[in-house]
Amino acid sequence: MKEGNFEAVNIIYVDEVPVFYYNAQQLQQYAFAITPGVHSIRLRTPGYEIWIKEMFFREGVKTTFSVGADITNRQVHVVKRKPVLDDSEAARLNRYMIKVMDNFEGAKAFVHDDSVKLWLNPPPLLGSRGHDRLVGPLKSSLLYFQSPAVNQAFSKRPVTHTHFCRDLSSKNHIKTCMLLILH
Repeated sequence: MKEGNFEAVNIIYVDEVPVFYYNAQQLQQYAFAITPGVHSIRLRTPGYEIWIKEMFFREGVKTTFSVGADITNRQVHVVKRKPVLDDSEAARLNRYMIKVMDNFEGAKAFVHDDSVKLWLNPPPLLGSRGHDRLVGPLKSSLLYFQSPAVNQAFSKRPVTHTHFCRDLSSKNHIKTCMLLILH
């Protein structure tokens, strides 16, 4: 909150790991599972970074909260920021993001790890085939790509190109290769 108005939250970190990035181009989740106990919460808005060093979460309780984005707020650490991520912020976030080329031919496609499953092409995005899509945040290095044609585990690595195809051994393999570009 800033002067009684809602501020858009662009990035949410739980224990310094991003769980939400507003520019991600998959079906967005606005609720996040968190283990009971004390956690650090960091919120990045266009103009501020708000850090709640210790926040207690109870088991089985949905927790909704707001924070005053005011540098005089003594209950949280508030720092004024530029609307554009600086190099260190971008590098921290980039470790959790991948780029995926949507050539799924309209088929439902997902990327997931042990904690989250991201739907890559929900109905409003079905017409955006052939374009790269920024996906994440994904915490784990071991990820899984899933579509009707392909179920494939892969490792998240910087600047790697991986092709997922239905059948590479067949002379008549169908042109449904899934190109996953990791950055």
